[in-house]
Amino acid sequence: MKIVNQALLKTAEEVARHFGYIEVDHFTQNLMKSDFWGTSFYAVKRWQESGYKEIPTFEVVKYIMPIFEDELDENKSRPRIELRVRFNNPRIGIYFPDGGYVGLEYSPEGEFKEAQIFDEKGYGYLPVIKEKVDRWISTLKA
Repeated sequence: MKIVNQALLKTAEEVARHFGYIEVDHFTQNLMKSDFWGTSFYAVKRWQESGYKEIPTFEVVKYIMPIFEDELDENKSRPRIELRVRFNNPRIGIYFPDGGYVGLEYSPEGEFKEAQIFDEKGYGYLPVIKEKVDRWISTLKA
């Protein structure tokens, strides 16, 4: 999972730099203490399988687009990038400034699992973001 985590972090940083997002949160999460029951379940399972030696963690980051209050549209999601784990699968979610959204989920081993797209604009971003993540996974595995 560490390679996938690093690939998602590098992709998030690239997208953030390109669009002018700023980092607002960055920490290492103990997955056993996740707010989501499914993630906690798989984390405890991984901890048991390691012989209680390795606590499952995930490096979480959040970027946002700086917006003045008078420019904020309450009808649109605020542009942001978030990394998290859902069940046992690392995930990146990107809300773009034009309203598009792409969410990509990978297995801990780096296999693409699923994508979510909101708004028609998300379709154009999907292959670009997937290619970035896949390229980073290949590079980091080499």
